[in-house]
Amino acid sequence: MTRDAVREQMRLVSEAVGKGCLDRLSPSNAAGLWFVPSVVDSAVLFFLGEGMKEKTAQQVNGYERGLKASLDYAEEEALGGGSFGKYEDEILGSDGWYACYEGDEEDGFGDAVVERYRRLGEDLAPLVASSEDGFWDAALDVYGKERAVETVDRLTGYAETIEPYADGFTLGADLGPWTVDFADEALRALRETENDVRERMVAKADSVY
Repeated sequence: MTRDAVREQMRLVSEAVGKGCLDRLSPSNAAGLWFVPSVVDSAVLFFLGEGMKEKTAQQVNGYERGLKASLDYAEEEALGGGSFGKYEDEILGSDGWYACYEGDEEDGFGDAVVERYRRLGEDLAPLVASSEDGFWDAALDVYGKERAVETVDRLTGYAETIEPYADGFTLGADLGPWTVDFADEALRALRETENDVRERMVAKADSVY
């Protein structure tokens, strides 16, 4: 089975997304100071950077927990069936974007988050069940290229899940007596990072198929 290979691939994705989001955060953008010289940007980073990074790290941790739930579910499905319901509270309890969502619960954001990870688990289950040893060998074994790319799209599509609800998020970092909301900046960093990871994985799929 490719369980370990799939877990390793998900670890690499989580690591890339986490590092990319932190590296891309711009306190100056969040404060509306995108036009300032670098020395001022450094000052903004000094005052805002740690708070932004701490909250972004919480979001990345939730992202990792969500992937773990998808993988656990995929393993159950590979063995003949599982229930995703038992993972829902864990996912919503650890998801950093869900925690900072202040929109109407009836809008369905929580359901969208859970559905993302459930469907990802279903996508990963055939890979886990494959007799191949490597992640991409398993993908070639169980998927055509179109399905493989669809799985990559779902894996790297959390920003796409979030964006319809973007007006409902509040992520605050303190700057003296003021609080700067950097939800839009955090979403930009996530979107750009996921796009980069997706491009690398699709390029790999192109070479495999």
